[in-house]
Amino acid sequence: MEDCMVTDNRVGISGHGTSTTILLSRNTIVNNDEGLQRFNGASLVSFGDNKLGLNTSDGASFNGFIAPR
Repeated sequence: MEDCMVTDNRVGISGHGTSTTILLSRNTIVNNDEGLQRFNGASLVSFGDNKLGLNTSDGASFNGFIAPR
């Protein structure tokens, strides 16, 4: 997921299940009830250039970071 504005939702980004990996780059995730959510082994991986804030709760953390090339 790249270059998106995710705002005014109950959950901004959600991943479910061990086969789920969501790669995030240059997204703005703000003003949601919960910014990030992951269940049952899902992975949320950031390229380190996302903006996360002003959510009621930022929720889950990123599983890891990938250096852009």
